[in-house]
Amino acid sequence: MAAHRQRLNDMSTGRSGSKNEYWRWGMPGKHTRDDLKDFLRKRAFHHKQSEKLPRLKVLAERCDRGHLSYEAYNVAQLRQFVEDRGLKMKSHSKANKKQLVQRLENAEKLSDTFEDKREFPRFLELPPELRNTVYKFYFNGLKVVPQRFSQPPICKFSRELRVETLGLFYEHATFSISMTRCLLNTGDVAVNHQSKLFRDSVSELDFTRIKHLSVDLEIGTFLSAVGTWTIDLTSGKSIANSSCRRQQEMQRVVDMIMAREGRNKLRKSDIRFLTMAWGGRCFWCGPDGCLPLPPV
Repeated sequence: MAAHRQRLNDMSTGRSGSKNEYWRWGMPGKHTRDDLKDFLRKRAFHHKQSEKLPRLKVLAERCDRGHLSYEAYNVAQLRQFVEDRGLKMKSHSKANKKQLVQRLENAEKLSDTFEDKREFPRFLELPPELRNTVYKFYFNGLKVVPQRFSQPPICKFSRELRVETLGLFYEHATFSISMTRCLLNTGDVAVNHQSKLFRDSVSELDFTRIKHLSVDLEIGTFLSAVGTWTIDLTSGKSIANSSCRRQQEMQRVVDMIMAREGRNKLRKSDIRFLTMAWGGRCFWCGPDGCLPLPPV
């Protein structure tokens, strides 16, 4: 318990270590198979469900860098990739799929190593418009923020970069939590372990900065996904990619959040309201009928 609390403190206070691992998956860290498979699934990155942890780490880093999942292609296509890129390989016309995939991945790993060592020390001399374009490309590539949260390193490199990038990060990033409802329809809902870690490691101030929230809805003992509730906290629009019958209750929570004044609307307590709505418990209803909405 003490170690768990210390890890949460490390992530929230900005110490080096596990807090920044997900910004570069190649760094050593304690990621479970479920962590990595969830990361790949949300990005539609092809992988085998039976993959072992070391291989999943490799695939997660490749996904994070924007590379292809070569295992999604057949042997003929892989051979064509090798030829088109002019890669030297003995008897590539006779190589099997595993050998071709390994050759292509090794070539890209060498390229990544070279790119990581490149520097551009005059970046801050560029006009602000060009710097903002670079920032937007970077943040657009993040897609969904993993649940082991910390702000990206670019937002903490210097005070000047933090002023320029922090707002853009929250404008573009989508934060994600997962909630599971009991199969017996008792109204009991559990926020999964990773979502709890996310919620506990994010400060109240960072919570209010969130603009895009994705809620993965699951049901039953085997965590069968039934949909996703995506909320845009800048416009108040929400998209329900599900067939669940509790959309009205969840929409009321969104309306409650959007009724608050100012740009920063989300609070940690709203996660509890969302779990109760997904569980089917109307927290507005009392013995004498519906109660007023919780105070904004």
